[in-house]
Amino acid sequence: MKYTIKLETKSDLPLTITLHEKQEDGTISENLLDNAMETQEKVMTTEKEVTTNYILKVKWDDTYKDYRYSNEIDYINIIVDSEQVD
Repeated sequence: MKYTIKLETKSDLPLTITLHEKQEDGTISENLLDNAMETQEKVMTTEKEVTTNYILKVKWDDTYKDYRYSNEIDYINIIVDSEQVD
């Protein structure tokens, strides 16, 4: 199976969003998202069960403290696009 993870947001708030893979030894990868908020394609085996842990980090930049952002709503959609490969 191959898959990509894509994030969609309304972008109404000044958020920095990153996605990281947590390795079995506890180390955390660099940001996996490109400028289009999508990961590179990953291929995984179907011969055994595989669990991959991801960490989604959302950061608010303190330089954007402004009353205009109060009561503003944003969202993050996480889309896993997968495909069977032979």
